[in-house]
Amino acid sequence: MDYRVYRADIRFWMIVILLSCAVGGSAGYLFFDAWWGCLLIPICIPVVQKRLRQGCLQKQTRQLKTEFREVMTLVSGSISAGYSLENAFVQTYRTSAEEFPLMEAELQILTNGIACHKRIEQLLMALADRSGVDEIRELAAMIEAAKRYGGNIPYLIRRMVRQMQESELVELEIQTVLAAKKLEGRIMLFVPFGIVLFLRMTNASYMQVLYTTATGRLWMGVSLAGIGLCAWWIEKIIRIEV
Repeated sequence: MDYRVYRADIRFWMIVILLSCAVGGSAGYLFFDAWWGCLLIPICIPVVQKRLRQGCLQKQTRQLKTEFREVMTLVSGSISAGYSLENAFVQTYRTSAEEFPLMEAELQILTNGIACHKRIEQLLMALADRSGVDEIRELAAMIEAAKRYGGNIPYLIRRMVRQMQESELVELEIQTVLAAKKLEGRIMLFVPFGIVLFLRMTNASYMQVLYTTATGRLWMGVSLAGIGLCAWWIEKIIRIEV
């Protein structure tokens, strides 16, 4: 399985279409008050699809990192109990594979590869290539170097697990700090829609010139484009990778 590619199902596309209709339809109604405002819906579909896909991929990658760290913790314990590195992976698969929704299939691949006398570092590197997780690639490189030149593999695994734990804690702290800022940013994006809706409900004649003249429609289009640019900029600012 290539974890760098999200395989969308029917539920994913239903959410994309519903959100696109809600965002594009409401924006078209509030800013243009014409049937052709619905043309914003097909424009919103690729934007919403890309954003949701990125979110799903990030969530999937975080889950894979967490499961891999827990698997390596079990492998380290098996090595401390006297198992070799390869047998530690096999033992982890036999006893705890069902606890990991994503890593269960990967543990099976590793176990089958070990049964075919493939090197564990090559199997881990293949997993790193499919997942795009740098920690897995680093671990595979360290195991290969340790086997070639001599090294304390259990220590390397424990150090990698500790680094992944620290990275997860830092990411959690960053997400906690940014949570309030994300909420503020989304509220700021909804404020212009609320203002337009309020003015249309309280003083429709005052807003009529914006919907019946070419200049008014132009300025409403520019305003909507500015809101879209602000939304893109806010997402860029609050997107911090650890």
